[in-house]
Amino acid sequence: MKLRGVDWVFVVAMLLFAAGLRLTGIAFGQPDSRFAQTMLANNLLPENTPLHPDEHVFVHRPLKMLLTGKYNPEFFINPSFLINLNFFTYLLTDSGDGLTTANWEGVSGRSQTPFRFFIIGRTYSALGGMFAVAAVYATALRMRDRYAALVAGLLTTVAFPLVQHAHYATTSSLAAGFVAVCVWASFASLRQVRHRRVWFLLAGIAAGLATGNRYNASAVSIVVFLAGLVLLYRHRTRQMLTTVLAGWALFPITFVITTPHIIFDTQAVIHDFNYILGEYVGGDNSRFTTSMGMFFEYRYLILYGIGIPAAMMVLLALYAAWHKRPHQSDTWLCHNSLTLYTIMLLLYALPYSLFVLRTARPIDADQLLLPITPIFTLLAGIGAAWFDDHVPNFAVIRRLASAGLVLIVIVMPLMMSLQFVRQLATRDTRQIAQEWVYQHLPAGSRIQLSGPYNVPLDPADYQWTQTVASDLITLDELREMQVDYVILSDAWYINNFRADEIVPQSYRDELQAHLDLLRQNLIEVARIDRPQWRGNDDMLHTASYYHNPGLIIYCTNAASCAAVR
Repeated sequence: MKLRGVDWVFVVAMLLFAAGLRLTGIAFGQPDSRFAQTMLANNLLPENTPLHPDEHVFVHRPLKMLLTGKYNPEFFINPSFLINLNFFTYLLTDSGDGLTTANWEGVSGRSQTPFRFFIIGRTYSALGGMFAVAAVYATALRMRDRYAALVAGLLTTVAFPLVQHAHYATTSSLAAGFVAVCVWASFASLRQVRHRRVWFLLAGIAAGLATGNRYNASAVSIVVFLAGLVLLYRHRTRQMLTTVLAGWALFPITFVITTPHIIFDTQAVIHDFNYILGEYVGGDNSRFTTSMGMFFEYRYLILYGIGIPAAMMVLLALYAAWHKRPHQSDTWLCHNSLTLYTIMLLLYALPYSLFVLRTARPIDADQLLLPITPIFTLLAGIGAAWFDDHVPNFAVIRRLASAGLVLIVIVMPLMMSLQFVRQLATRDTRQIAQEWVYQHLPAGSRIQLSGPYNVPLDPADYQWTQTVASDLITLDELREMQVDYVILSDAWYINNFRADEIVPQSYRDELQAHLDLLRQNLIEVARIDRPQWRGNDDMLHTASYYHNPGLIIYCTNAASCAAVR
């Protein structure tokens, strides 16, 4: 379907809106030079800087490769596309000039990379989100019509998981973008007479790029495989056979190019792959697991990711595909139809759901939804178009209903995304607490940071130690360490309290008892409350875990309490 001038205006506006949602707040966590002078002067980043917990891997590893001349990232829990992309960006832009590994001695890997490098990785992630928006719009246009494309494109623009993870220098947003491009190119190869070969080859490349960002995104190769079979059925020529085989081959070839150490360090890649597979499928190293992972994943996607109205539109899309199915069995593969496209999407979505989303550890596993979210936003657009077709055909009513349906479908995820972007555009509670500490606590004080996602402190200014996750420090340990102040982050506690469907009551009671112990035996001198998020009671709502924890600052003795300014 050829785009009109007004369509191009809408597409540009939609992409600008998508860019605004993904780029607003992209510099979250930027250190304040007033409170990290020594660290920043040495091109280091304070520990506990408000970042996504995995970002440092994809930012620090390529910098280490650049500065050491050793080109093995030695990290294959995720494929290497983003690591290598960042590496070549650093190399071509001379970003490593003036940097050295000499300052890294005794410093955590999370602190070894200057903040500006995170912006580079986040920008690529945002671009991946833009790919998803454009590709879903184009695919819906091919599958149905302009209205379907409008709804699907806007829903992809505002879908909360896609907006959230586009702000992180991680691989999930890029994987989602290449999945969407793969589906678009696969369907285009079935429809386009001209350049069919190019479209199918692009589909294979996009599948390889998706896999090069997340192993689980390799499931989208099912769509490429099915499209190839349909092409072979329709065009039984040697040229088509060559095209299809080339497209299929480009999938693994592209993946190997993104992660070349699958050849050069095969044992390490297999080791890390088995590790991450065991973590999410079998729940290895997880204290609490469940057999209901797929239920929790889809509940989160429906309630907060795309919203209930969009989920209902997905069901309508499935009904529409069934209703419009070809009634002659010999025409199923010969002609393009909504039914054929939907079957291809389902044959990707169902295995992905059964193998990946049925994770044993759904807590904080919202990133597993990203490679499949564009499929649901696409189907929601198709369902909305079917619903719009069945509105009474009175001019005014039809137009109002069409506009109203768009708003109904996108409003829930839009509110989630706006809430998230607004939070990132303001100072994190850890930065607020950091300023309070520097203004009110004497320099050189001994501070115990209790729990992860805590306050960033320069070791030149304060003597700080930290316990994370399940390490619950006792009062005797605090006395032995001669701690002056304790800063408690509620992130770990809240994350377990809200996962009451998985975390047993006994452990939640243990955590609550520890909180009560600190409250009853220490003196609170300051408190920064966590903001209220819609969805923050869901175990998959990582935004309220990674950002803006509640923080309580305690003094431990009369002298330290008196020293508070």
